[in-house]
Parts: sequence; structure tokens; C-alpha cells
Amino acid sequence: MDLIRTFLIAILAILSFQLWIAWEEDYGKSPTQIAETSATPQAPSQVNSTPPQVSDDIPRVRKPSEQATTSAPTPITTSTATSQNIVVTTDVLKVVIDSRGGDIVYAELLDFPESLGSKNNVVLMMKGDGRTYVAQSGFVGSEQSPDSLEQRVIYQSTQPSYQLQQGKDFVDAVFGWSSPEGVHYQKVFRFYRGKYSVDIQHVIQNDSPQPVEEQIFAQIKRDQFSESSGGFAMATYTGAAFGSSEVRYEKVDFDDINEKNMEIKTQGGWVGMLQHYFVTAFIPNKEKYNDLYTQKGGSGLAIIGYRSDSVAIQAGQSHQFTSVFYVGPKIQDELEKLHEDLDLVVDYGFLWWLAQPLFMLLQFYHGIVANWGVAIILVTVTVKALFYRLSAAQYRSMAKMRQVQPKLMKIRERYANDRQKLSQEMMNLYKKEKVNPLGGCLPLLIQMPVFIALYWCLMESVELRQAPFALWIQDLSIQDPYYILPVLMGLSMFFMQKLSPQAFTDPMQQRVMQLMPILMTGFFLFFPAGLVLYWVVNNCLSMLQQWYITRAVENEASQKKSS
Repeated sequence: MDLIRTFLIAILAILSFQLWIAWEEDYGKSPTQIAETSATPQAPSQVNSTPPQVSDDIPRVRKPSEQATTSAPTPITTSTATSQNIVVTTDVLKVVIDSRGGDIVYAELLDFPESLGSKNNVVLMMKGDGRTYVAQSGFVGSEQSPDSLEQRVIYQSTQPSYQLQQGKDFVDAVFGWSSPEGVHYQKVFRFYRGKYSVDIQHVIQNDSPQPVEEQIFAQIKRDQFSESSGGFAMATYTGAAFGSSEVRYEKVDFDDINEKNMEIKTQGGWVGMLQHYFVTAFIPNKEKYNDLYTQKGGSGLAIIGYRSDSVAIQAGQSHQFTSVFYVGPKIQDELEKLHEDLDLVVDYGFLWWLAQPLFMLLQFYHGIVANWGVAIILVTVTVKALFYRLSAAQYRSMAKMRQVQPKLMKIRERYANDRQKLSQEMMNLYKKEKVNPLGGCLPLLIQMPVFIALYWCLMESVELRQAPFALWIQDLSIQDPYYILPVLMGLSMFFMQKLSPQAFTDPMQQRVMQLMPILMTGFFLFFPAGLVLYWVVNNCLSMLQQWYITRAVENEASQKKSS
């Protein structure tokens, strides 16, 4: 029994240490490191001086199933003019679209400060200052398509900038280009009020005398800078992911992309790039078939995207490809509306089956009290109530263990030199007194998965990012700035030990138990305040329950003696 309890406590300590390492990776960087890796670039406004050349970053042209015409195509001289950066601003997004290719090269989230009190917002996508994170899309159906030429074409925008006007629900950013044969290509980005999703329409109007065959591609390209830690630490994931008709959610990390290209045929599906709290994703038409792919781009960039099937557009006809691009926080309800599996990017790890109900319960309580800290307290109370009977049985067993301690000590003294006889006599005593020697272990086992699941809720749920509680706790997702909650946690753990029977006779085990509150306090100094709040409240409720049950058992024993 002593060995098992020590083993369980050691497991908890190891898990806490691993979580602490992960937290240090995500939040423990020095100010210098943070400035180097997450500096906020300004939205690009200057004209590009050198047009980019076509590279393997754009998917290869898929050859038409049959030649539409036997006549030679009209030679095209691509423009060497410089492109422009078109700024689109809504109430929640500031996006820059490069007119060359119509790529999204900058995305700023206006409702998400970089840190609490910061004047700078989170810049999720960018191009420059040593970073590349862009969303590309276009036409690659034939060698005469806008994105299959020697240089990607420069689209003409109907306006130099776009602003969502007061009282309007959306704004359209329209880009167009026409080939010499009379094929008109148009990209329309529709931005909505209060939304991070962008509807994209790729429209082809064939006013040429011959049919054309076209397909579109859409891909997310970014550098391989990652916030994830290595080893066995539990850190957040940075990398690519996709969903298909066969696989709801699959990660494709940067190493996989560097090693080999992926190509999957599916109906619908989605592709995305993930990082802590935020995601970018393309969601094609769910009724159409697409090729999902990954590839390593130039300069070591990682790419994930999709290509549509080719469509033949007859002379005088038009065709429209539709898709959705999401750039913003991992808000599960919003992501699920775009695709039934896209909310899985909020990855709660191997305990997702426990973390997801915990988050739903947190949301429910937050809807009532409008405070995430109070919601965490109410979730803690709810969890304790659900396991009340089980915990009560274990605390009752622990109280009885306290009562048989004198008899155990006598047995240990009597059979100190006979281990077999000692074990036999101890088991006889447990059986006679109806005591479970493992009674103190189950409450700890119950707390461990809930502890880890709540950790992932706090790590992955953007709703808890920069969420205030009360007084000095203004962000539940980061550590307590004054370390008051970790100290309270350590004190509560110390007093819980005083209430528990100490069955350890080995001096080393006793010292480990005495040092455990100090060791755990050290770990919890760097944990998110919301997680420490849960643990403090849980310990206080456990002490109250244990004190009440211990008193009841002692009263029962006194009544038996008096009778």
C-alpha cells in the first residue's frame, strides 16, 4: 500500500513536470526571444518591386482529358508591371491581398491583442520580416491559365482598398483578369461582419470561340517556425492538418511534408495550418471531388492545399468554383458550421473524450455567470459532486486506516524481521477491521485525468485566452503573476496530508511525502492560473469532505465503544 501510494504520487509529479516543461515552451520565453519570433509587422502597403517567378509552390498544370482545339493557342506576353497590395478591413479582420495572383499575404485579428494590455494585435499571416505565411489560390487548368504562366498574372481590383461600411453585413473585394482569347477570370472575396470566414468565388466567363478546361487550386504556404516542444513534453501542435471523407482529422507535421508529398482524392474535405489558439483553413465545396496535397515549397516552406477536378467551359458559357477560407481563432462553434469536422482542430489530446465535456460544462456555466474563473470553480464543484460517493467511500477507508494505525505499528514491531509473516498479519488486520489499504489511492487516480484534461482545455480553448477572473488574476491562461494561487495550493496539499493517515515507516518515504507540497508548489508556479484555481478549490473541497467523513467515522467508533 505504501509503495503504491508513493508510485501514484510520483506519477502525478512526473506529469506535472511534463506539463510545466510544455508551459515553459509556450509561455516561458524571454522577452528577447518573443520579440524575435513574434514581432508584429505592419500591414504591407508598398508596391512590390520584383514580380515573383513561377516555382514548384504553384501546382503543376493538369493536362486536359482531351484537346479542346487543334489550333495553336494565342501567345501571351505576361505583364512585367508591379503589383499592388489591396487592404480589406472589417470589424474583426484586416487583410492584405496581393494583386499578383490574388494571394492573401497578411491577416491581422483586430479583436485579439498579442498580450494582455498590448496595443498590437495578433498577426496570423504575413510575408516579410523573416516570416512567410500566405494563402494562395488560382486557376491552373491549362498552360494558358492565369497561374500556369511564366509569371502569375496581375489582377485588376475594382477598388484600391475595401472597408466594411456601417450598417452593411459584408463587403466584396473583386479582382479580374482577361486573356487575349477573351476568357475572363474573376476572384471575389466576400468578407462578413463579425466573421473570420471568407467566401471565395473563382468565376470563369468564356467569351472566346473555343471551349476551355479549367481547375482551381487553393493552398496555405508557411515557414516551418514552430512553437511545439520536443521530447515527451505535452505542447501545442504547430503544423498542417486535413480532413477527408475517410479521415475526419489527420495531422501532417512539417517533417512529414519535408519527407514526401501527400495526395488524397476525396469528396469535399478541408486543409489547414494550425498553431496555438489559431487556424487557417480552406474548405472547398463539399459536393465536389478534390485532390488534397502537401509539398515542400521553395526556401523550405511547407504547403498544404487542394485541387479541384477539371471542368470544361464551352464558348459563351461560365462556371463558378466556390470555397471558404477561414483565418482566425479556434472557435469550435464557428468552425463546425463551416465543416462538420473542422472543430477537431481544437485538439484536446488523448483525453479529448473527457476534455470536451469539461469544456462544454465550462461554456454552460460561463453562459450563466459570465466569468471563466467562476465557471472553473463551478466545474470543480460539479466534478466533486459526481464522484462524491466514491470519494466518500475512500475517505471512510482512510479514516478507518487512521484508527488501526496503532495496531499496525505493533505488528510492524513484532514481525520486523519476518516480511512474509508481517504481510500476512497486516492483511488479516485489514480483513478483520474491514479496511481497504488502497483507499487513499483512488481519489488521486480520479483527479489525475481531470487535471490533465482541464490543462488541455485551458491550453487549447481560445475562449479562455486572456480571460479575467478577479482581483490580481486578469488572465486565466497564464501563470499567477504574484504566485498566490500556487502557494495556496501548496498549503492546501500540506493540510490534506495532515488529515490523511501516514502509514509510511521508511524515513525516505516520509521525507518524500513531506517535500511533495513544496515540489508541487514549484511546478504550479508556472501553470495557468485557471488550472491552479481548479486544484486549490478541489483540495479545499476534498479537505472539507475528508474532515466531515473522518468525524463521522470517529463518532461511530465512539458510539460502539460506549455501547
